[in-house]
Amino acid sequence: MVIRLRPLDVTLTFEDRSYKLGETINCDVELVAKADAYVREARIDLVCQVHWAETYTVMVPAVMPSRGGAVVGPTGSTYIPPKIPNQVSKDHKESYNHSSVVFLQDTQLQSGKSNTYQARLEIQPETPENAQRGTVSWSIVAAIDIARARDVNKKHKVRVALT
Repeated sequence: MVIRLRPLDVTLTFEDRSYKLGETINCDVELVAKADAYVREARIDLVCQVHWAETYTVMVPAVMPSRGGAVVGPTGSTYIPPKIPNQVSKDHKESYNHSSVVFLQDTQLQSGKSNTYQARLEIQPETPENAQRGTVSWSIVAAIDIARARDVNKKHKVRVALT
């Protein structure tokens, strides 16, 4: 059995406050390699998740046919039951990277050594799609792509105001 450990310890530090669209989030990212590691790319993503419910009406048969097959009407033809409206609700959840910044590329990290990087994540000014339909939640994700090892993702909630 092979147990794969995360090759890096990641600490993500930023000011814990509410941000606005168009502002910049200053992040300090500390990477401590547990073994020598080659980082292909390290970035900070601002992930937006929009959750909303949609209710709509569909027409369904008023009576379900019997198990014996088609129901025959009084004239010998196949009976088609009338349709009635039925309300249906559907939950929607969309998640995507709203803003992103690369802070490290093609870099060798030495085992046990602490490396701190500063990233300036500029929040795009555009309002997320479907934001007006439901609730919006935000996360900052440090995503590190490491050669020949499991990629590392460190996630933190963040508050972003839409107005």
